[in-house]
Amino acid sequence: MGKNGWRDGKISVKKLTVSDKMPVQYIIPAVAEYATGALLAGKDFNAATTALTHVNMLKQPAYAMNLIVCAGAAGTAGHNEGLRIGGYDASGKYVYENIYIKGTATGTTCSSNAFASINYVKPYGQTSANTRPKSTKVGIGYQPITIGLPYPIASNDDIITYGYGTTYASTLFQEMTISSTYNTVTLPVVATGKSVNLLYKSKVQK
Repeated sequence: MGKNGWRDGKISVKKLTVSDKMPVQYIIPAVAEYATGALLAGKDFNAATTALTHVNMLKQPAYAMNLIVCAGAAGTAGHNEGLRIGGYDASGKYVYENIYIKGTATGTTCSSNAFASINYVKPYGQTSANTRPKSTKVGIGYQPITIGLPYPIASNDDIITYGYGTTYASTLFQEMTISSTYNTVTLPVVATGKSVNLLYKSKVQK
């Protein structure tokens, strides 16, 4: 039996493609607090021999956002070693990224992808995939003001309205930083616990 067709008065299709843009809404009930070790704290990756999985994480991100890797203890000068993190973005697409560990203690590096969930974390070096980081105390947290969207966005002009807490504005979105490559938006104003409501135009399918 095929994937497409009529059944009980309903249309069944494998994939729906919208040729023009349509309005979509994305709501975050409460913005998270910036953290450098909320997902993983004080991990000695210098002694790590196997990759960590989702069960090793303290928790998962509350919503899709950029990750922060923090060197609790100094790493190699020039931060040539890091972590490969794999998981899913807001659209359900599998993504992975190498995020390097700073050579100085408390130094942080931010991911480009916005991770909605983390499947694995493992050491990764520039010269060898099996390089163990020098840092014996690494944390993974998040940058909550850069959020991942479930549907593609091309530019600021696609944003219709932006709601922040109980305030709505049609001009603040011009101050947002949009990445059509990573499908992220960096909010201009944010406070922990506030809600975010974004209405924008999208082609839905890439």
